[in-house]
Amino acid sequence: MDLVLVHAFPLDSRLWENQARTLAGVARVHAPDLPGFGRDPGPAARTVGAMADAVREFVATRGLDRFVLGGMSMGGYVALAYVHRFGTSGLAGLVLADTRADADTPEGRRGRDESIALVRTQGPAPLADRLLPRLIAPSAPAAMRSRVRSWICDQRPESIVSALEAMRDRPDSTQVLPRIDVPTLVVGGTLDLPSPRDVLHSLAAAIPGACLRLIEDVGHLSNLEAPQAFDDHLRAFLRGVPTRSVPSTE
Repeated sequence: MDLVLVHAFPLDSRLWENQARTLAGVARVHAPDLPGFGRDPGPAARTVGAMADAVREFVATRGLDRFVLGGMSMGGYVALAYVHRFGTSGLAGLVLADTRADADTPEGRRGRDESIALVRTQGPAPLADRLLPRLIAPSAPAAMRSRVRSWICDQRPESIVSALEAMRDRPDSTQVLPRIDVPTLVVGGTLDLPSPRDVLHSLAAAIPGACLRLIEDVGHLSNLEAPQAFDDHLRAFLRGVPTRSVPSTE
């Protein structure tokens, strides 16, 4: 089983380092850097759809013709955009972690604009300080906060700005949800501020047959704060995904 995991904003593929190790027994984990992030040298994508196109190119160059696609936060926006653009042909399953399908509210768009202005004038560090309380629960260890902050500060300012614009302007994806016809796991932390539990409940309820798993007392980056619980849910889900496509009965 191949598992493609798309990282959150404003991070990179290092977000999935633990999953690459611990899930090796049930899946081959592939974790791309989205355009302009991490080790990707290219220009940043200007839209969430363009990010989905980059994921499509990533799986094509690796010859992955059947895989589970997962995404956390912004990565979840990308996963839904992928389904919208390319359908579920080739997907064995879908994992939506700490994310949502609706577009930004006016208040959310204003917040993105404030972050854009902050990064343009002062760089990533002040944005990291602004975001950390929304990314990680208050009880998270200081070492984790320091690691996530360093990951944010590693990103190029222009890539962060492009991603903020892409998320601000992304379309509503709720109409995609009823059309998802592959096994789907919705997972997230109960203390997640950007994607609270009622959002995760609504997301799972709108996808036919989706499985919802909530992880207690962790925030938005649930795979970092509770790696064992996150990996247990993901491992159990992957073991239930059919290894071959089921022929249509129509």
